Amino acid sequence: METGMELKMAGASECGCCHMNTDVTVEDSCSARSRIFTERELDVLRRIREHGERAKDLRMRIERVNGHSESLTLKKSALDELERLRLERAALEDERLAAAHERMRWLGHA
Repeated sequence: METGMELKMAGASECGCCHMNTDVTVEDSCSARSRIFTERELDVLRRIREHGERAKDLRMRIERVNGHSESLTLKKSALDELERLRLERAALEDERLAAAHERMRWLGHA
């Protein structure tokens, strides 16, 4: 076990995760780790989050219309859009993996 390393908890201004504090000047905080993604990866992750929020809204809408026979067409359209979002999300996951692999190639790890 290495000595001279101490586990510190992040302060209230940080995210609350743990990181190792060493004499090395390499920062290992969440703000530093956020810079490891490429612009392509950040764009894909942003779109994945947007799809997730849209799907959450659709699921809540479907839940609200359950049991109301007059809103069957609304439920059907929401279910259709939810299925479309699922397919797009699967494609975004493939793109996310490709972007991560591209970053690894740039770094010489793949």
